[in-house]
Amino acid sequence: MEKLKVGLIGIGYIGCAHVTAIRRCSNAVLYGVADSNRELLARKKEELGLERVYDDVEALIKDPEIDVIHDCTPNHMHLELNKKIIRAGKHIFSEKPVAASAEESAELLDVLKGYPDTVAGVNHNYRMNVMVQDMKHRVAAGEIGAPRLVYGSYLLDWLLYDTDYDWRLEKKFAGTSRAVADIGTHWMDTAQTVVGSKITEVFASLETALPVRKRPVKNPETGTVAYEEYEIDTEDYGAVFARFANGAFGMFHVSQISPGKKCHLDLTVDGASASLHWNQEEADRLWVGHRERGNEYIFRDPKMLPAEVLPYTYMPAGHPEGWNDAVYNNIHAFYSYIQEGKKHAHDTPDFATFEECHYLNRLTEAILKSSRTKQWIRLAEA
Repeated sequence: MEKLKVGLIGIGYIGCAHVTAIRRCSNAVLYGVADSNRELLARKKEELGLERVYDDVEALIKDPEIDVIHDCTPNHMHLELNKKIIRAGKHIFSEKPVAASAEESAELLDVLKGYPDTVAGVNHNYRMNVMVQDMKHRVAAGEIGAPRLVYGSYLLDWLLYDTDYDWRLEKKFAGTSRAVADIGTHWMDTAQTVVGSKITEVFASLETALPVRKRPVKNPETGTVAYEEYEIDTEDYGAVFARFANGAFGMFHVSQISPGKKCHLDLTVDGASASLHWNQEEADRLWVGHRERGNEYIFRDPKMLPAEVLPYTYMPAGHPEGWNDAVYNNIHAFYSYIQEGKKHAHDTPDFATFEECHYLNRLTEAILKSSRTKQWIRLAEA
């Protein structure tokens, strides 16, 4: 089967992670990379050994050689860029969110409806960790009984100080939510994947611990860096109660200011007869809790995993697989779906779809509304 030719737009941190994953895929080849930042593009061309680069994004989108395009740009660029990619007849793999608001993602879905042969996926990579897929399989098989309680967190410390700066702090680039939209959506996607049911109702409290932060400003003449103060109007942390369509009750908290927490995403599902717990910082193990016998740690071992999840593991037992492997799983599954001729209309993929990410945008906005009104917010049917 002929390999897919892949184009990528945006060669920042996450774009580089995509490059690494694409190069692992036997069913695709990285054809070209585009970025409007010429200095960055030249540097990454040298560092990564990129064969073909474009400083004109439109040129990459219109290149007839390219089959698939990855959108690895900041949030505020996603709507217009993703629409252009779809209208160019390319398959699309976007970083989340697919658009900065529910209104925008609904607009994007309307465009996508006109291209039924286009495959559109999103990099919600945590669901594609092999042990998360194992959790999903165990819950679906009834191994823990009916899910009753779903809880966990996603905690980071990368914005702990008022001098920590990233474009995600600014609403004009990131959108109206920060902690929930940036990391809370990862938790919700992982939870919904494992439980096999949507969150339909939320009650939330969100807080901003640092309402004024300091943005670095470089003096072009001296090269020295000073700071200017700017106001913050997005959340640093928060807590959310949730109800799932299948009757399970959920609760999770998110924070970008928790000292010592580097990428602490954890999820527990308490069922009627057993519990499951997973932490992405120890991604190759799964805790199973019991009432009448000893609890278990199950370490990833291809010899002991069900056939349904074997496509998502590669190394022998004892050789840890983690974040980069989940990104690879996501991208490889996306390419395989295309090459197998599958369509969104009748084939449900393991990777996240634009429709699912539109629903996550709706959940995010419901959480923001709940925090403002101090009320439970129920989502209408998707």
